[in-house]
Amino acid sequence: MPRTADHDARRTLIRDAVRQVAVSDGLAAVTIARTAEAAGISVGLVQHYYASKDDLVVAVYEQLLDQMHARVDVGIARAERKHARIEHILGEALHQLLPLDKARREEVYLDLTFTGLALDNPRLLAALRGSEAHLTERVRQAVANGKECGEVESGLDADVAAAGLVATVRGLARAGYLARGRGSAEARRRASAVIEQRCAQIFTGPCSRQQGTG
Repeated sequence: MPRTADHDARRTLIRDAVRQVAVSDGLAAVTIARTAEAAGISVGLVQHYYASKDDLVVAVYEQLLDQMHARVDVGIARAERKHARIEHILGEALHQLLPLDKARREEVYLDLTFTGLALDNPRLLAALRGSEAHLTERVRQAVANGKECGEVESGLDADVAAAGLVATVRGLARAGYLARGRGSAEARRRASAVIEQRCAQIFTGPCSRQQGTG
């Protein structure tokens, strides 16, 4: 009987093949047969793990969302552990969702494509809603932590601030992906400046923890 690690490796191989086909030819080109060809395995083996294209697409979307949010979670966790200025750590975390290099550009393309499909696919929509709730909560917690250390005014609504930051980074990611040529570099520069500005508008005070250790 194959080990659990073998099953996990095969699932990863299959999901990576889906992403390869989607990035190359569009998500509409993804089929069980194309996935098997890209992965170098049989159609039967793909179907052993994913009985339908819908199962396959949902699994790939969930993997994509997990990867994108993992980078954000790492950045925020680092701030919580080291008591660094949360404004800057949160800004760096949000930058991970922007198409600033080839890998993240592909992620943003896939995210935008899956988001469109989610409007008519309940399973994808559930994954999307869960993802947005997770991201918004992580950002809200960062703002709440900012209140505790003095970076954020006590009266500021953390829920509103988090919703605004998430909406901002989503819009910047789309604009950055749509930009081409020279406009792409300018879009990246502008996106970074917008995130820094929005964070600075929320995190307006000094950090008492840093002052205490200075």
